Parts: sequence; C-alpha cells; structure tokens
Amino acid sequence: MRCVIRSCMLIMLLFGLSACSFDSNERAVGEELTDQPHSTKVVLREWNPSGEKAETVRYETIWAMEDFWAKYKDWQLVDMNEHYMIFEKK
Repeated sequence: MRCVIRSCMLIMLLFGLSACSFDSNERAVGEELTDQPHSTKVVLREWNPSGEKAETVRYETIWAMEDFWAKYKDWQLVDMNEHYMIFEKK
C-alpha cells in the first residue's frame, strides 16, 4: 500500500513540475519579456543630526537595473514593491 501511495505522489510531483515550464531565460512561459523601461516612485529618507526625518520623493525611469543600483549604492533599501522603493540613509 505504501508503494502505491509513493508512486502516486511521485507521479503527481512529476506532473506538477512539468506544468511549470521555463524558457532559456528562466522566465515562466507566458511572462512577457520587454525592452521598455520601468517607472517607479523612489522615496529617500534621511535623518538629520538633530534626529529629524527628511523625505524626498522622486519618480525614476529604470532602463538598466545595474545603473539604478549603482546610483543608490550608498543607500539602504528598506521596502519595495512594483510601484515604489524606499531607501534610507542615517
């Protein structure tokens, strides 16, 4: 009986993995590849020596992630989603 259950689980696992096909770029099939830039809101938070928080909001168009991360290399990323990124510097 255990052999039958293990066989069934193995078959289900194999069918589940084959349903998650990937192309050569390791993106899920159906996920669009685009050369379009991504626009995002960037929030920069800094604390003054007096302890006051200063916040600057920018809207960035990202053409290359390497360039974007290099621009904010001195900042710490604290939160992000597809619409915004929040960086802090203390």
